[in-house]
Amino acid sequence: MPEDPLFTRWRRLFPVVDPATVKRCFDGLRRAYTEPHRHYHTLDHIQACLRHLDEVPGELEDPRAVELALWYHDIVYQIGNADSEADSARRAVVELRQLGETPDMTAKVRALILHTRHPSQPDCHDAALLVDIDLAILGAAPALYDQYEAWIRQEYKDIPWPQYCAGRRRVLQGFLSDVFIYQTDKFRNERESTARANIERALACLTEPEGSNRGK
Repeated sequence: MPEDPLFTRWRRLFPVVDPATVKRCFDGLRRAYTEPHRHYHTLDHIQACLRHLDEVPGELEDPRAVELALWYHDIVYQIGNADSEADSARRAVVELRQLGETPDMTAKVRALILHTRHPSQPDCHDAALLVDIDLAILGAAPALYDQYEAWIRQEYKDIPWPQYCAGRRRVLQGFLSDVFIYQTDKFRNERESTARANIERALACLTEPEGSNRGK
C-alpha cells in the first residue's frame, strides 16, 4: 500500500530521527487536525499552506523553520480558547525537542507560530510570508472563499447567529482596516484586491438572517 504523501513529506524533515518518534508525532498531528469540531482548520488547510510554501522556495531565510511552523500552527484549535496559537507553540516546542531539534530551531518555530495571531506585525520576511500563507484563503476565488466562511460558521455553530455575526464582523473589519491585508509583494499582487472584495461580500452577508442565500 503506498505511503501517505503527507506522512512522506513529514518523515523527510527528520531523516536521522528514530522512525517510531517521527510516526508518533505525525499521528498526533493527524489526530489534532481531524478533531470533529474542525471544518476549516484541518489537514486540508495544512496541505494548502504547504503548497503555497512550495511556490516560494527561494524567498525564505529558513524554509525548514517556516515549514515546521506551518505544520504546528493550528495543532491546538479550541473554540473559546483565547490563545490557541500560544498553546500550539508550546506543543510544537515539546514535540520538536523530542524530534531532536535544537533550541535555536524550536525558538524560531515558536516565534513564527505566535505570528499567526491576527492581527500580526511580522518582524522578518519569513514571518511575513508565513502570515500571508496562513491568510491565503482570504484572497481565494469567491466560491472557495464563500466555502471557507461556511466552514468557519460550522466551527462556531454553537454560537448564536447574532453573537457570531458581531464577532466575525470584528475579525473581518480588522483585516480591512489595515493598509494592506498581506505583508509581502507576492501576495499583495496576487490576492489583495480579491481578498478585500471577498471580505466586503462576507460582511454584507453577516447582516442577513442565518440560512439566507449567502455568497450569491
